[in-house]
Amino acid sequence: MTTEASFKIIYQRIIRTLFFLLTIIVIGSGGYLLLAPEKATVLDAVYMTAITLTTIGYEEVIDLSDNPAGRIYTIVLAFTGIGIYTYLATNLAALMVEGELRNIFLQRRMNRMINKLENHFLICGTGRVGLQVMHELNATERSFVFADINEHKVNKLRDEFRNHPGIAGNCTHNSILESMGIHQAKGIFVCTNDDNVNLVICLSARQLNPNIRIISSCKSPDFEQKIEAVGANRVISPYEIGGIRMANDMFKPDFVDFLDRMRSESSYNIRLEEIHISNKFETTTLGDILSDHFEYTMVLAVRIEDSWHFAPKKHTLMKGANLIVVMTSPQERKRLKELLQE
Repeated sequence: MTTEASFKIIYQRIIRTLFFLLTIIVIGSGGYLLLAPEKATVLDAVYMTAITLTTIGYEEVIDLSDNPAGRIYTIVLAFTGIGIYTYLATNLAALMVEGELRNIFLQRRMNRMINKLENHFLICGTGRVGLQVMHELNATERSFVFADINEHKVNKLRDEFRNHPGIAGNCTHNSILESMGIHQAKGIFVCTNDDNVNLVICLSARQLNPNIRIISSCKSPDFEQKIEAVGANRVISPYEIGGIRMANDMFKPDFVDFLDRMRSESSYNIRLEEIHISNKFETTTLGDILSDHFEYTMVLAVRIEDSWHFAPKKHTLMKGANLIVVMTSPQERKRLKELLQE
């Protein structure tokens, strides 16, 4: 059941109970006005109804000591109204104590955040692989939505990644992917610990958004081709990547240390990035584009038509260029994309 549906059911339940309670108060007050042995005010009648329903039992402002009909009416009112009053109080208390109402409003806030996103990324599964993806996207200042079937884990990660909405749910369900904004998303990382689940998520994602880029993790080599067959653009084995990293650390320790420092130094936070180029720069040189304002950007390669030009010079003409590979910071990456893709 979606958050909106749950909220609607609880809202209707509370409104319905309040309506019945208000009806009992009106009927009860009217009855006391009719049965009062002497002239009574509306406030007196409402007061009598209130102390009867809440079982407070203060002094009666309308004397019923010699009024059997009034006493019988009070008994009927008590048995009828106390049940409704107790039901309302119990539901409200349960909503507050169990946190259900808080979770519903939290989900609504998450939905509002997601509705504002465009060209963001989805992360399905927040295990070891998914958590590393989240840290990388957060470090490079990319927008993402994460989801996991474990609600406790999602609530914990919401505190850590406050600027990124998280959803508790099964990503094999289309409704969860749609609530994550898959129709306007740029890419999806499928990172659960079950290859069967990853396969179903990839299939669902491709059906919902034919243009989305899908990267999936895969433990078993037997599943790689199957996951690719249902729509994944790339299937990654964490064990293979981990093995390559261990080998590099053995044979090229200083280079690996350089890469780690490049990623982790908070003052630089440098990454290798690819940026597509608009055709408006046909008559422009690389030096004209990359002014001195890009302090932490180094161009490693330019793709001109189908050919790669490595370590290009500043006088390189950008005619036919469609992509550059740079080493840059997240802030300068954003500025470069705005400049080259406007």
